Formats: sequence, structure tokens, C-alpha cells
Amino acid sequence: MSIRTQIDSCIQQVNVHDDEITATLCFDKDFLGFQGHFPQNPILPGVCLLETVLVLIQRLKGKTIYMTELINSKFFTVIIPGQMVNFDCKLDENTVIANVKIDTQRIASIKMKVSFA
Repeated sequence: MSIRTQIDSCIQQVNVHDDEITATLCFDKDFLGFQGHFPQNPILPGVCLLETVLVLIQRLKGKTIYMTELINSKFFTVIIPGQMVNFDCKLDENTVIANVKIDTQRIASIKMKVSFA
């Protein structure tokens, strides 16, 4: 199973409005991203957050998407298995801005350029 397919299966709730998508995901302990990333104390790698943003924008547009440039990413705290994680992603032409939170706690901010297949 690909990482994008597994991320898609973690989606609990999705809301779409114009060029914005919000979603809640829960990455359980068996999620592929946790394998090998500190087995005794698993945390979600930042690259999984980037891939999640791509999965969500792909859902929004209905087209295969690729990141062409990571403009900025900041990771403020870790995500552990079982947490409900909220993503707010906005697409402006080929730029995506995403904010990731758990409840009101800011987890990450991401800005990237994308292209569609």
C-alpha cells in the first residue's frame, strides 16, 4: 500500500469550499509513517505532513498532484499515534498554504508550489 493510499484511509472528516479543503485525520499506531521513526517512541515524520497536504489538494482538484518546490515549512511539535490532526489547506493557482493543528495547538505551517498531472 502506498503512503498516499494509507494517508487517504486516515481521513475522518473532509470539508471542501472553493479552493480550500479542511480535514481531520487520525494516524493510528500501524500507520506506515511511524515504522522506523523511533519504534519505542513513535512520532509522525514531517514528510508525512507534506504528503497529507498533497493528498488533500488532490482530493480538492480531482487530479494527480506533485510538489515542485517547498517554499517554507515549520514544525512546532510532534504528532503521536491516535491523535486527531486538523489540516486547513488553501490553493491559490499553484501555491498551497497549509496549517496543521491538534485542537488549538499549532503543529505545523507549510507553503509549497505544486503542479498537476
